[in-house]
Amino acid sequence: MAYQMKAQEVFDAEIMLVGDSPDISEMLYKLNYWWSRVGIKKENVYVASVLNELSQQFHGDLTIACKRNPGLAVKIQEQEYSRLRCLGNELPELKVIVCAGEYATNCFTRYGSTVWSGDSKGVASVRGSVYEWHCTNGRTLRVIPMLAPAIINTQPEMERRIITDWERAARVIRDGWARPERNHIINPQIGEIEECQVTIKYTDVISFDIETWGDEIKCIGFATSPHESITVPTVMPAWQRIEGKQSRATASLQKAWELVRSILSGPHDKVAQNGLFDCWWLAQYDIDVQGYHWDTLAMHHAIVPNESHALDFLASIYTDEPYWKDEAKDADSISRIAKQGMDKLYVYNGLDVTVTWEIFSKLYDILDEQGRLPFYLRHYADMVPSILGLMRRGAPVDRSLIDVLRKQYLDTALRLRDEACLEAGRPLFKFESTALEKEMIADYYVNGPVAGLLGHDEDTWLMHFKQMTKTLKSGQVKPLWSHKTVDDKWRDLQSKGISDTELIKLLFNEWKCPRGKTTDSGKVKVDSISLKTLRNTVEGRKRGDFLEHKDAILRTIDLTLDHRRQRKLATFVDPSRIDSDDRIRCTYKFTTKTGRLASAANPRGTGTNLQNQDRAIRPIFVASPGRVLLECDLSQAEGRVVRALSGDPEAIRLASRLPTEGDEHTENAIKIFSHFYGREVTPDEIKESKKKGTDLRQIGKKVVHAGNYDQGKFGLSDTLLKDGFTMTPYECGKLIEAHREQNPYVDKYQAAVRRRMMKEHTLYTSWGRQISFEDIRIDENSYKFGYSYVPQSEIGDLLNQKGLKPLDNYLRNSGSASVIILQVHDSVVLDAVPEEVYSIIEFLKRSLETSRTYGGCFGHAVELTIPVEFKLGLNWAGGKEWKYLPEKAEVEDYLKELLTGRNSSWSGHSF
Repeated sequence: MAYQMKAQEVFDAEIMLVGDSPDISEMLYKLNYWWSRVGIKKENVYVASVLNELSQQFHGDLTIACKRNPGLAVKIQEQEYSRLRCLGNELPELKVIVCAGEYATNCFTRYGSTVWSGDSKGVASVRGSVYEWHCTNGRTLRVIPMLAPAIINTQPEMERRIITDWERAARVIRDGWARPERNHIINPQIGEIEECQVTIKYTDVISFDIETWGDEIKCIGFATSPHESITVPTVMPAWQRIEGKQSRATASLQKAWELVRSILSGPHDKVAQNGLFDCWWLAQYDIDVQGYHWDTLAMHHAIVPNESHALDFLASIYTDEPYWKDEAKDADSISRIAKQGMDKLYVYNGLDVTVTWEIFSKLYDILDEQGRLPFYLRHYADMVPSILGLMRRGAPVDRSLIDVLRKQYLDTALRLRDEACLEAGRPLFKFESTALEKEMIADYYVNGPVAGLLGHDEDTWLMHFKQMTKTLKSGQVKPLWSHKTVDDKWRDLQSKGISDTELIKLLFNEWKCPRGKTTDSGKVKVDSISLKTLRNTVEGRKRGDFLEHKDAILRTIDLTLDHRRQRKLATFVDPSRIDSDDRIRCTYKFTTKTGRLASAANPRGTGTNLQNQDRAIRPIFVASPGRVLLECDLSQAEGRVVRALSGDPEAIRLASRLPTEGDEHTENAIKIFSHFYGREVTPDEIKESKKKGTDLRQIGKKVVHAGNYDQGKFGLSDTLLKDGFTMTPYECGKLIEAHREQNPYVDKYQAAVRRRMMKEHTLYTSWGRQISFEDIRIDENSYKFGYSYVPQSEIGDLLNQKGLKPLDNYLRNSGSASVIILQVHDSVVLDAVPEEVYSIIEFLKRSLETSRTYGGCFGHAVELTIPVEFKLGLNWAGGKEWKYLPEKAEVEDYLKELLTGRNSSWSGHSF
């Protein structure tokens, strides 16, 4: 911070602001603004720097100084620390020390990442906490870590957090501070748990939280207020420690679970932090949590969707509890705590539930004051049964097909790798320099099978190495390597991919290719986009040393790109993702800024993100025996909303067009690629491109999405790469330009979003979902997010509120055997009983095709109905599609055809 600001060294200063750097002149205007916002007078702030002397000596280049001489850095920090302790004595009215930055935080607390103490927790986690610090004269001051002011230059959204922390500093000066009083009952006797159960009967709201690692719940905590918790052990070793005797421990453990089940199934409201995780685990113990209406993660998301919703962050905003979450953020860290002593884990659990209860009370009041409790209950609490059902149920997969596809992808990747190695004349993968590897690699391209490329038999070739011998001094002849060693080494060599390092040596050092972009460390980039760019460069250049290798370069790049694609596909069909019942499960969360569901691996650690599956592996998702997969898809949903919100009459007309009136994605692809190629592209070319692996229709969809949301050429290039299409940023820029030139509604829509954000600093949807940009410097990234926010939010809520939730209720209330297995942003997929398929189609058609008024956020109103399309098949990839509501007989005839083809014994279904 600005050590030259000695004019501010007044003896009535109540705050000492200590920063990392002595130069703060460029941030002074911001500091003054923040102080005025929270009622702090600038003359009451003394500004200092924890690294003043170090910065003077090394011109502020702290990183270089510490790397060269870490001991010197520690010594200077100790000197600075002593100077600041004395400085605290000289300010008699000083009450609060604000540490702005990593080094300042490290100086006054045990936290703050520094070059010489990189294991400590960074200021980003502990900011907002209040700690005690003692001056040399015995006075106790409060210390508040805070982000460095300059962070808003690169992360403008962090300004909101800085203002919140200055508000805390002002409150501590005004009202003082004391650590919250919390009493944690751990290792309770059964009688204490029974007393807790009685207390809970007279309580409106209880918070709960579980701790897990391995494959079981270790304990469950409850709180009826912010001040007291009880943590119930749920494993035998804990009760043996409490009761002593095995027989008593067994009885107590059983009784403890009975009491836990009674509490969680009681009529009172429950609150948790990310409670879907807890409820999923509890369901494994046949415990269905009743009254789980409140979730602090979801409540905060309903208020501020564009912020973190982690418990430690919420605590830093809504409570005075200092940071504690670094000790147990995942199963591994929880296990480490338990090894130090279960009591520590139980206290940690008690902190979680009491802090959760306190945060709940604050968030409830905010939602109530804003009149948003009904919105929260509808969009979050009411969604829990449906989402939890999806998490528990999972999606059935064909394990045998997964094994086949994985082998196919890996074999293809290996073949492509070896073709590239043959082109290079040497291995392009890293290997150890052991004698066996040297022998195998030396013989690899001459006599080896090279994944079958040369037609040699693999077993015969390997036997050559297994039969190699060595003669001992005694004259005894022994095998040089065991059969197992040879087989293991061969498997290891087969698993290796093309190495970036070896590729760089080949392309740029040996073949003298023109160098493109580099990493921060100066290494030439050879990611897929960089390779495609290099390919275009080599193909287009007329001069250069690399031209003598031109064909080899192009061939090697093509092989490398295909090789990487196959290896990536293999990760999607990793058997470790599948549970023992041949299902893939995931966790759903309310964490996306737009309100759409997010997904990741399930609470046990298996599974994956089921909302972002590569289309190539969709065949692995199959219907259960005797059933079919029914997918309901909102037709071109986001694109329709963008057109409607633009206010352009022609765009609005197109937004209302039925799917049967034309294939918009094909039409867009024809326009885009006709402009891109400079010639007329026919519908047959679009159709044929899919067979050739380029799929211009699918690329066109991504181009429209990128153009509508101003994703940019680099963003589109990355998106296409994830879908298996490699196009350079230059090519992507031309495609986006083609889309925008032919669709003027895009510019009108984006202009409307920018006007709204500049004028009102908020966006909202027809469902009442809203997002604020107050206290955030709006930049280009903010605008880009704004372009996508309303359409994605509108469609996410439409699918959930008119599709997933009502359909799930309909299926359960009607006693249906059909179940929903996937929710993918704009579609739902069911594992359906044939007899129930048509009634489900009719229900979804009625529910989803509800006319809504869009555009209120932008000052105009457009009535729009999003059409629904249906697809039936035995797996997620195949089947028959309908862009309209088919006749019942048409669906039944196809079902008979589908099921008869699968198994002739199923032809007797009655529809």
